[in-house]
Amino acid sequence: MNQVELHPYYQHKDLRDYHAKHGIVTQAWSPLGAVDVYGNRSTGRNIFDNDVVKEIAIAHNKTVAQVILRWHVQHNIAIIPKSVHESRIIENSQITDFFLTHTEMYAIDKLNMGLLGGQIPYENQNGYGVQISKP
Repeated sequence: MNQVELHPYYQHKDLRDYHAKHGIVTQAWSPLGAVDVYGNRSTGRNIFDNDVVKEIAIAHNKTVAQVILRWHVQHNIAIIPKSVHESRIIENSQITDFFLTHTEMYAIDKLNMGLLGGQIPYENQNGYGVQISKP
């Protein structure tokens, strides 16, 4: 298993292909891309405001989060959605009663910007996983 930041705006397609070829499970941390929303970088990218995903969610009577999580599942990506709210934890689990069409999957695939939303680990840690400050 290889756990990497992965969401519709940062899709790691080449890495996922490598994993599939070599029997490695890809696991997404931050599958909803929220690290960008909550303060590491203020680039203004917020998948929950994306019109493409919102239209797909409306078509399935689902939330944007559910559509994004379903997109991961249909790409055979293991997901770890995080929430401290019971209602969102329940919502995040309710993604097995619908399927995204090939057209919908492709529309989300096209959202890839190749940009990280979170911090790059090797820029922020020494070799022991301890946060270090830059001068």
